[in-house]
Amino acid sequence: MLACTPPFLSVCMLALQAMWPVVSAKIAPMLTSSDWKARRAALLAISLVSEGCKKFLVKIIRTVVEGIIPFLSDAHPRVRHVAVRCLGELIGDFSDPSAQEGVEHLGDPTATTSIKSVGHVSGTAGRARVRESLKSIQEAAGDLILPALTRTLATDPVPRVRAVAALACVNFTLVDYCSAETLGPYTDGLLRALLSVLNEVKLKTVCAPPSGLSPPRARACVRVCLSHTRVRHLYLRARRVLQGLEGAISSVGCIAQVIGEGFHPY
Repeated sequence: MLACTPPFLSVCMLALQAMWPVVSAKIAPMLTSSDWKARRAALLAISLVSEGCKKFLVKIIRTVVEGIIPFLSDAHPRVRHVAVRCLGELIGDFSDPSAQEGVEHLGDPTATTSIKSVGHVSGTAGRARVRESLKSIQEAAGDLILPALTRTLATDPVPRVRAVAALACVNFTLVDYCSAETLGPYTDGLLRALLSVLNEVKLKTVCAPPSGLSPPRARACVRVCLSHTRVRHLYLRARRVLQGLEGAISSVGCIAQVIGEGFHPY
């Protein structure tokens, strides 16, 4: 019961508020380090603390995005992968202004609004008022995020990075949070990049058992083939490509929902 009381929740939020200045001071030199592991760790730290530090980050979310986007072009693929993943986490955490408003009330020690009353304004009218005062990440930094994701989808040579970028596009283009006005100028380039991901997926038979074998012997043959290191590597690579395919298909569907009749030419 203690965890449900407003005072306890306020104390937890104050702890998270105190954490962000410490984290930001620590990760600043790590982001400029020549060691890729340090850069990767710094980006991971941002993605992990972003949800708990909404009270601060919602006010500077565009600046945070500006700091992350250059790492989508980092020389090391693991840094690029985590940078796209971090961007996806931010999109998921900062897409709903009404959720951010609840955090604002909870974290403000002087706020008189109770948790119960915050819940009462979470309806349609309450969400409309919230959206007038707070910007979602789509509105605040869409002109930065969409070109960066498009470039990653179109040019990054690593399937895993493209797969994460496709999933980030899905989060960004959800019809509940993304508007046709935000997406409009970038629709053509984004769809071309997503279609390039779809076109590069060519399903090939990795190994096939000889014809005429009974099902048990055929399964045994496949297991022997998959035990080979090279074939297992090909299987894992194919799975990453298929993850990108799934994200690309979902993102195309989300874009179609957002722009409505404007999707007809595509």
